[in-house]
Amino acid sequence: MSKFDGVWDLTVKTFIGDQFSVIDLKTDGEVLTGKTTDNATGNSAEITDGKVNGSKFSYKASLKLPMGQIEFTMEGELGDDGTTLSGTSKTAMGDSPFTAVKR
Repeated sequence: MSKFDGVWDLTVKTFIGDQFSVIDLKTDGEVLTGKTTDNATGNSAEITDGKVNGSKFSYKASLKLPMGQIEFTMEGELGDDGTTLSGTSKTAMGDSPFTAVKR
């Protein structure tokens, strides 16, 4: 089992304020899969194009939110202790930093 595997509480710091979601990640070698669920709406989406390379990871998802369908790419890194993630969420509206804590 990879340190990426598990459920994470995610906070993205956007221009409209902090956005909260839960990501459930699974790895198979260098392939990252799972699902992301928006806390406010309960809407979820499957993670696509997920990759792990050492402590770095990336994935894409398309999530239906009140403002419409949002496509985003997450790029980040696993913290040294294996219980945190940090990086950048990239959308058409711009880039936003994120952090996540493993449950």
